[in-house]
Amino acid sequence: VLPQLSSLCICSVGSTEIDAALPSLKDLYVHGAETLRLRGPHLQLPQLSQLSLRTLRVAAVSWPALPQLASLASFECRQITTGALSKLGRLTSLTVGWSRECWEAAGRVLHAAPPSVHHLCFDGYKNDWSQPPPLGRVTQLTSLRCNSPAIIPYLGHLAQLQQLELGQHSAADITMEHSGWLCGLSSLQQLRFGRELDCRDSATGRLKQVWK
Repeated sequence: VLPQLSSLCICSVGSTEIDAALPSLKDLYVHGAETLRLRGPHLQLPQLSQLSLRTLRVAAVSWPALPQLASLASFECRQITTGALSKLGRLTSLTVGWSRECWEAAGRVLHAAPPSVHHLCFDGYKNDWSQPPPLGRVTQLTSLRCNSPAIIPYLGHLAQLQQLELGQHSAADITMEHSGWLCGLSSLQQLRFGRELDCRDSATGRLKQVWK
């Protein structure tokens, strides 16, 4: 069935079930579904490299059927299966949302992330940092993108982190406390901000102190 299909986007549906061999499928996007069942005796996705799951109540995925998966996004998923996720040795990029409603599901994904994951992104505008994300299982990260500097105090154990991007902020949002935490990230090579900074701002001096 559809042997040449390489990309599939499913949006705003009640329930979706995929239990078929799609030998050429590389990108799968499921947004706004009540339930996704990506599993079954006939499921074969040998070329799938990108999977994006957004705003789902339940995502039931048979991860062994996705041996080539390299990029996974799980954003505002209330429930998601994580059994065998840790065995996906080609998975290098992970995107999750960290809103209060999805703490549990996103936490399970982070706990199950394989050691091959080197790039992590916290996506969305409703991220809630009153409960820190469990980053203790992804200490091999080299790149992290987040929309808030509130993540900085939780990065101390990421000994291989080389790039940090704060997409919705400028250096003016970096406090002295943040600067202290940044000083402890000895492997950090790039610190990027999504907004420009007035060179006269006092934050410029704080950042210069970090890089001394």
